[in-house]
Amino acid sequence: MLTALTVAILTLTAPAVWGQTTSFGAYDPRQAEVLWNEATRLQNTGQHLEAVEKLKRAGHISRINEGLNARSQLPYLRAEIASLRALDELATADERQVYLSRIEAATIPSGPEKVDALLAQAEWHQYALLQSIDETEESTLRMARVWNFFRRALNEAIATYGASSVKLLPALEGMVRAQYLLAAHRGVGAAMPGQMDRDKRNQAAGKSSFKRGLPVMVAIQALNRDTLGGSRETQADDLIRMGDWAWWTGNRRAALDYYNDALALANGAVVASDDVDADADADADADADAD
Repeated sequence: MLTALTVAILTLTAPAVWGQTTSFGAYDPRQAEVLWNEATRLQNTGQHLEAVEKLKRAGHISRINEGLNARSQLPYLRAEIASLRALDELATADERQVYLSRIEAATIPSGPEKVDALLAQAEWHQYALLQSIDETEESTLRMARVWNFFRRALNEAIATYGASSVKLLPALEGMVRAQYLLAAHRGVGAAMPGQMDRDKRNQAAGKSSFKRGLPVMVAIQALNRDTLGGSRETQADDLIRMGDWAWWTGNRRAALDYYNDALALANGAVVASDDVDADADADADADADAD
């Protein structure tokens, strides 16, 4: 039998979280914050399985109090996905990512937060591709999602920041990565960009991939050079990026032109981008004819 003194001692020595938990109703919104704090502590100590359970409960409380599309559940969903990734539960994480995308679309208005959400969605699908979690047909659909999310992020960034903002670069650079993934899926180039192998059996696909990806890289170059006033080093890096893309897709003459232009630019020459693009197209055709 508990005495009054025993009860007092237990109350004084109990963790603060216990006091919060017992003083709130099961679905009191404040209970979600308690669960969030507990989950964060668990994540910090690597206890991701336990953290996932806390975060699921926090999200459930949000939906009970604010509806199925409650915006307040967003941080819980994102943290849950982070723990699922840490546990290598990628299929489950993918399901939660799809749900997260739906809630974000319903609750986040146009603006910087929308840009960041779209970029994060694109990067998740890119990560899923690199981890090969899909069958062939599903991976093709996921590639389309990568491109579409980066494209939507770019459009949202233009609407939010304007067409001449440095904030456009993350989406544009993501679109470059998406082109590498798409080209590799079509059997063009190396397994990864740095290997620089050429698949001679598919030159037409290589030329097509090169021309499809080039406009994105030209857009980055134009933004850096004409709007952001990028240094010669930055402009040379943009040309090297184009050269790497040309080489990787089997268009080696075009690649050498870009590399030479980058070297000339670094040495103080003025490079006309229109001439470079025209030469690249001509060299891509020449590469195809030569083989």
